Amino acid sequence: MDDKVNRYKRHIILVLAGCAFLLAALLFINQAEPEICGKGTSSVAVQATPAAVSERIVLGTTVSGVSVTELPRTIKEKVPKAAKTPKPPKPTAVPTPSVTKDRTDRLASFYQGDLSYQSKLIWSGNWGKKKFKKKTFGSFGCGLCCLANVYSSLTDYRCSPLDMYEYACENTDYQGGGAIEWWNMGAVLTKTGFTYIRGKKPKDYEDFQKMVQKSKAVIALVSQGKKSYWKNTTGHYVTLFLYDKKTDQVFLADSGSYERNRHWVPLKKVYHSLKKTEGSQYLSVLSYKKKNDTWRNTEFTGKCILPSNWKTGE
Repeated sequence: MDDKVNRYKRHIILVLAGCAFLLAALLFINQAEPEICGKGTSSVAVQATPAAVSERIVLGTTVSGVSVTELPRTIKEKVPKAAKTPKPPKPTAVPTPSVTKDRTDRLASFYQGDLSYQSKLIWSGNWGKKKFKKKTFGSFGCGLCCLANVYSSLTDYRCSPLDMYEYACENTDYQGGGAIEWWNMGAVLTKTGFTYIRGKKPKDYEDFQKMVQKSKAVIALVSQGKKSYWKNTTGHYVTLFLYDKKTDQVFLADSGSYERNRHWVPLKKVYHSLKKTEGSQYLSVLSYKKKNDTWRNTEFTGKCILPSNWKTGE
């Protein structure tokens, strides 16, 4: 009887012990769970937004009475600046020569052909291979280069051979696409403020010499011959400047030759080279008056390799 009572007591004790253990376990688990929105919490952990937001800010303020330790910050996308509208290209600046002791530095002597431009010669330009009426400027532009030399050297204005070509086409009877004629040269000079005389080769060299001496510039038509300075041409316009009485030489601007362009040559060689088969052999520029210049060009068309003393400016 006593054994049964003892077993019953042990059984009750084991049951009570098990209940006590179970109750203790439940209490421990309940205390381990964090409170999300319960009262009495000193701080609230706010779940961050999705992983796309990569930056955070630590805050020491409160939101709705709740202290916030960490909040996501919205990242503003950078809006790219609108592309600036490109400005239109400026026109080619007009070259202006600086004042130097050497008078030849003030004189223009443009080349006409493309080979000179490829060789990067000073006074060459990109107009040589431009076509007008299926002909390249380099094949006929010597007279226009002479006119551009005169206008750019003897006035306060500048022009390229291309500017002179366009002006002659618009203001004279010159049709373009070929050599400019004497009378159209004269028309250009008159409209741009110059006075001139045109004539034939004098019989006496001294008369030619005196004419050149009185001129501000001379455009001469030369060709090949026994005593000619030009051995391989049937007809070519050149420009003469700065006759030197002591040496009887002139400063030659020849648009078709590197060996002759911008060189001092004996005037007598030019005299012997004049093309007598034409109606006129020379055009002498006598004077210039700005008030009579109806052009007063302020543009410079085309690319040109200029000497260092010729600065560009508006």
